[in-house]
Amino acid sequence: IIQLKLNISKDKVDEQEDYDDEIDETFFLSGTLVSDKKQFCIIISPEGNSRYYVEGDYITKNNKKIVINKILANQIFVGKNFDLIKVGDEIK
Repeated sequence: IIQLKLNISKDKVDEQEDYDDEIDETFFLSGTLVSDKKQFCIIISPEGNSRYYVEGDYITKNNKKIVINKILANQIFVGKNFDLIKVGDEIK
């Protein structure tokens, strides 16, 4: 019989929990669909789910609403400062 003893300090566990919290709030712009009549963007949630959004929709990140202001080909503008997010970027 082989017994293994793990020696994990409380500091390491706390660091891991902090890291997990950061990952839990990560959203990414996966793509955009733009036509003459409609604009959609696809955002990947922290859980790995993809969802379509339109202008005026919002995501909740760190208990704050981030509004999708404008959707263009391969990019969106979000938030009060109209921050530019390109496909593949994290939504901050």
